[in-house]
Amino acid sequence: MKQKAFTLIELLVVVAIIGILAAVGVVAYNGYTSSAKINAAKANHKTAVKFLHTTFLQANINGGYFNNRLSTKDFNCGRSQNIKTFPASVSTVMNNMVYHLRCVIKDHPFNDPTYPAINFGPRGIKGSVEFYSRCTNSKPIIHIETVYNDNKDKLTDQIDISEYGGYC
Repeated sequence: MKQKAFTLIELLVVVAIIGILAAVGVVAYNGYTSSAKINAAKANHKTAVKFLHTTFLQANINGGYFNNRLSTKDFNCGRSQNIKTFPASVSTVMNNMVYHLRCVIKDHPFNDPTYPAINFGPRGIKGSVEFYSRCTNSKPIIHIETVYNDNKDKLTDQIDISEYGGYC
């Protein structure tokens, strides 16, 4: 009676092929995840900039008020409430925006447990949307920067809030 089975060589060839396919798959997967993290960091930056522009226009229409998520420095997000945004100093406006955005954008794209996705800066932390304020030529400016890769490439935006009632 003759038994049918795979030879040792056939089994080794199959294992080698599976190993090659797995190695190619892992490299491709790492490329996909790193580009997804970069795109998430860029999307967070664009969302924050659009939110600020929209909020400032809303506050301009509503007598300086906007509907803010109450939050504190320890990220305790609470209920929404209309707060007076303008007129105010550039640092006060920026702080309100950062604390509000921390309630909205909670996940850091690079899964960094040390830093939140929205942060005060400029620190150059990869993946964090960082805010800082300056008075440039007596104009209150909110700077927004996001470093999105290991090469320290970054997105930057500046918003002059003097036309909305912000001051130095």
